[in-house]
Amino acid sequence: MEEAQIDKEQALPPFGATSTAEEVSRDIRLDGKNIIVTGSNSGIGKECCRVFYKMGANVYMLCRDIAKGNEAKTEILNSSELKQEERLIVMVCDLASLNTIKIFGEQWRNLNLPIHVLLNNAGIMACSRSTTVDGFEMQFGVNHLGHFLLTNLLIPYLKLSGNARVVNVSSSAHTGSDIRFDVCGKTKIYDEWFGNWKAYSISKTANILFTVELDLRYKNDGIRSNALHPGVISTQLGKNNFWAGAFFSVGKSYCKTIPQGAATSVLVCTAPELEAVGGCYFSDCQKANPKSYAVDTQKSSYLWELSKKMLKLERDNVSNY
Repeated sequence: MEEAQIDKEQALPPFGATSTAEEVSRDIRLDGKNIIVTGSNSGIGKECCRVFYKMGANVYMLCRDIAKGNEAKTEILNSSELKQEERLIVMVCDLASLNTIKIFGEQWRNLNLPIHVLLNNAGIMACSRSTTVDGFEMQFGVNHLGHFLLTNLLIPYLKLSGNARVVNVSSSAHTGSDIRFDVCGKTKIYDEWFGNWKAYSISKTANILFTVELDLRYKNDGIRSNALHPGVISTQLGKNNFWAGAFFSVGKSYCKTIPQGAATSVLVCTAPELEAVGGCYFSDCQKANPKSYAVDTQKSSYLWELSKKMLKLERDNVSNY
């Protein structure tokens, strides 16, 4: 991380673990701004969409299931005094399918709109052994590769805004494993003890490495990227794992609420104090220190090139892939 940049950063207000998304939004206005949120039909993704909408943004809600997306849109509209449904746009994008990501990319190319914020929020946790449509281990495929491709497809439109932010939702679970290039995208990780959790940790480390490399490559084009840990939240994220589901059910008193869990995402996406900040990691609405391997620039560069190879990308910035 760049010390000179950190020295110039404005101090963040004293928000913390119990702050809510609405509280950190303060009086910030996002009128005319276009924000894309993946995994937006439930949990903290939906809460972020609600708050961005309240702040005046045009919010593009990316979901696997259009019906669930429209249901979430209706809930947001019903909870608000504002009824400007044209500012909540539901679009299909399944991060487990490269083809649907490409189709979304084509749709955005036809819209040709600038993107001011891309919140890569969607994720799955500790699921059983499975693969994406394209044969990648599910957690690495969805949590990292899907967002890697989506972001690369949208680079031209992030540039169009002149001052864009890409925010990747990682997790403190990245502390469970270094990147492990030998098993990235491969289901053989599940042969190891607690392999499903290791696969999750690897994907979350990948989120931070992707953030670091994206910021290095595109900060001079007006695109800054940061990662974050939202906190332990009782959401549908743990539905794919019995023990995670049990913890969230029994330990609800130890978890953040959804509005609290969405706070760090909203802050990193919108805080004016972070306008020129990139390559950093946040938790509880403040800057935090990830594991050193998660910000290793040699590893971030290697992961970028490996991801391109896995996806058969010939170059970065592939708006017509």
